[in-house]
Amino acid sequence: MQSAADALSRADPLAVLQLIGHRHEPIALALRGMAMAQMHEYDSARQLLTKAIEGFDPGGAPLSRARAVAALAEISVAERDVIRAATALEEASTVLSRLGDRSNAVWVRLIQARLCALTGGLDEARRALAGAAGDVDGATDLVRTAWHLATAELFTRCFDPRRARVEYERASALAVASGHRPMMREAQAGLDALAVPLARIGCRGIAEELSALELAERFATSDAVIIDGIRRQVHLADVSVDLSRRPVLFDLVFVLGKSAPEPVDAATLLSQVFGAKRANESLRERLRVELSRLRQQLAELCDISATGSGEWRLSSRAASNVVTVESIAAAKYAPLLALLSDGELWSAKALSHALDCSQRTVQRQLTELVDAGSVEPFGKARRRRYSMPLRSGALAGQMLTLGLLLPASRA
Repeated sequence: MQSAADALSRADPLAVLQLIGHRHEPIALALRGMAMAQMHEYDSARQLLTKAIEGFDPGGAPLSRARAVAALAEISVAERDVIRAATALEEASTVLSRLGDRSNAVWVRLIQARLCALTGGLDEARRALAGAAGDVDGATDLVRTAWHLATAELFTRCFDPRRARVEYERASALAVASGHRPMMREAQAGLDALAVPLARIGCRGIAEELSALELAERFATSDAVIIDGIRRQVHLADVSVDLSRRPVLFDLVFVLGKSAPEPVDAATLLSQVFGAKRANESLRERLRVELSRLRQQLAELCDISATGSGEWRLSSRAASNVVTVESIAAAKYAPLLALLSDGELWSAKALSHALDCSQRTVQRQLTELVDAGSVEPFGKARRRRYSMPLRSGALAGQMLTLGLLLPASRA
């Protein structure tokens, strides 16, 4: 049994099944369930772990039972059952901490942090990682690798690719030292993703595509006004204006910025921002009101002025240029594709919860992406899941590394 647990910690599920595939005691069922999960056979893994949990005597083997519960929670994360995963991970963390299993309690907190980052709870993820940092010191290479991967994921989702690269490189070095192949692949996949073209930037009619790292390097010391269509913010040096909750204002400044320093006529603004096919006095008045609001929001960064011929111009007071940044993906699909890009299988319900929008809206976008070949569907009816096609060498189970959860056959 100990040899099977060691094989599981090395992410060698076939060896686990060869060693104990014929055994049916609770500890063996738990190990077999984790091995099946590492092979992404989640239905079989869930069945085996459920049997193991039922077979453990709560009074005689509470730690083994708690580890199996934690493994079951990790499967919920891998299946992107976001609501169930959040509840199960909180319970598993509490029980493991109470029973003194420090390494596994930290492991579960790291999974919680990654789940928070995945679903947009960046502040919660940051707090979870900060709370786990003290326990990571002196922990095993596997736990430290997981901490660096979780931190890298947080930096990636906070649009800080340079710090993300540092964390992925540290995770890669630790994974190589421990010989853990799935984590090596995940760290490399993270580094590769940072080099993939992410955004299209435009300035004075010239456009080019850049990766996240290239964007960070380009704008680290830039003196341009940057209109960021990914985060929906406007930047100049250390000054930033967040317009993510003011969609009309951002759309206005983005259209003006793409043409800068040339002016834009009112008919174009009304068409591209308000979707108006014909201009009338009511719409022109609304345009003037919204431009006035935009001028107040961006007073520190740039000027928005009327030319006197029914046109509007955006110009910078201190910067040499105005640069627009937009996602290469179609704007309306970008948040959805960001979630699907981790290579895991998502249900429409889990995606709607993570994006805080209706399931019908998500389902409509998924259908359009499937028709375009950008997303692959798996299963039917309630079991239907979606994922982006995986790049060669990418890690399919980004969060699922269950080897730590049963490090010994006696617990």
